[in-house]
Amino acid sequence: MLTAIEEIGRRRLHVDGAVDPTAHLVRDLGLDSLKQLSLLIEIEDRFCVAFDDLTDQRIETVQDLVDAVVTRVSTREDETTA
Repeated sequence: MLTAIEEIGRRRLHVDGAVDPTAHLVRDLGLDSLKQLSLLIEIEDRFCVAFDDLTDQRIETVQDLVDAVVTRVSTREDETTA
């Protein structure tokens, strides 16, 4: 999952090399609100998940983002197998 998000980050945000999971999206990667929104939309499309405003506020680091995607993918898979 981290690898896929790194790929999106490199392409969308022009980040070279590996992305540290502890990197802060704003302070370390320099994402403004428009870049954050763009990143979230692409991740939603790629993984068929949806974020809400409350979740968006909790995502501060790359690892927070990965965790949020994993949670949504797992929830979706649980709903389809139930």
